[in-house]
Amino acid sequence: MAMASSLYNQKKNAILFLHSTLRNFKPIRIPMLIATPAHQLHSSGHTASVSELRTLCKQGRLNEVLQFLRLMDRQGFSQDSFTYSPILQCCVNRKALAEGKLVHAHILQTGFEPEVYLGTKLVIMYAKCASLVDGNRALAEMTERNVVSWTAMIAAYSTNGYGEEALGAFCDMRRSGIQPDQFTFASVLQACKGVECGMQVHGGILRCGFRCDVFVGNALLDMYAKCGSLEDARQVFDNMRERDVVSWTAMVGACVRHGHVQEALRLFYGMEGAGVQPNEFTFASVLPAFGELGELEGGKEIHKEIVRSGFQSNVILGNALVDMFVKCGSLEDAHDVFENLPERNVVSWNVMVGGYAQNGHVVEALELFRRMPERNVVSWTAMIVAYAQDGCCQEALKVFYEMILTGVLPDQFTFSRALLACASLETMEYE
Repeated sequence: MAMASSLYNQKKNAILFLHSTLRNFKPIRIPMLIATPAHQLHSSGHTASVSELRTLCKQGRLNEVLQFLRLMDRQGFSQDSFTYSPILQCCVNRKALAEGKLVHAHILQTGFEPEVYLGTKLVIMYAKCASLVDGNRALAEMTERNVVSWTAMIAAYSTNGYGEEALGAFCDMRRSGIQPDQFTFASVLQACKGVECGMQVHGGILRCGFRCDVFVGNALLDMYAKCGSLEDARQVFDNMRERDVVSWTAMVGACVRHGHVQEALRLFYGMEGAGVQPNEFTFASVLPAFGELGELEGGKEIHKEIVRSGFQSNVILGNALVDMFVKCGSLEDAHDVFENLPERNVVSWNVMVGGYAQNGHVVEALELFRRMPERNVVSWTAMIVAYAQDGCCQEALKVFYEMILTGVLPDQFTFSRALLACASLETMEYE
């Protein structure tokens, strides 16, 4: 009896939510394409109406989709998974949480009992919209769940930084008797914050027979590298029967992050012998190695290869190139790359301003600083460093106070540079 009462209240609340939400939608003129008179809609039949609705979904016209759904309701058409699925997919594509909740409420209002496919679609919709509480509730309401349902929820937890919840959902999945697939393991590995946890999942991967799966191998490699175990990451890499560009890029990046820059370069050049072409992420991963080693000529060759590959318009790669040239001491090359970037973000500006500052070019740094469309704490700190290193301590402190007045909060490094400027100024006064 209590369960029946709970179900009644749930559906009642859903209906109230549906009606209140629909009132917020402004009336939209439905195109002539979609049956204007009511009798024309009725005569066209349910199949034709669903076909028209799916066309609207593919075009991303979500408000019109919901208007059309109401029109179908008024004509007495009952809905099923074939109707709801494309609407939910449209909500996923647009990350339209409010509209997705509206469709969920409509499903409950009509009394339609979603089978596992549609229930999974609801979980995916909430997961993609980062509404984890709603996603977990939708998963719990499913009378039957499959590996896709569980994996969608686990991935949502992992992606949004809820590692413990992801691992908990994985354990619940195993207890329910559902066998994980390669996508499940990849999502769980993303949730592992320590080597011990990762090794336990690694054991499960071996027991489930995914040792040779390149997708799982890449996730394992990335997990070990992020957990600080470069040795285990390299062992996974060496034991992979098949390696793709993601595998090579992950290993190169791991070596760079752990300070093994020579090994990173050996791996990068080894890709060509293995017949694997680097992509923009590979180039962005290896460029810091050239900067750390001061390998200007090698960096220039990589720059040419980037241009030949057509990646020169990539802003992340452009920033990495500017940073590499700055660290190699070639400010002219860094400036050329910076000025030719088709798009610049705050990182682009900070790298170039910081490069001038570190090399004692205060005038050039200030000129760029004044041109910046937006500034963050890194931008201001770079100018403080530029002035302080040039012995212009009063100017450094003026920049510090100007930063405070603009509402940008200093970090620990900013304070340390400002204090050094104060100390230098005091020393000069005593002299």
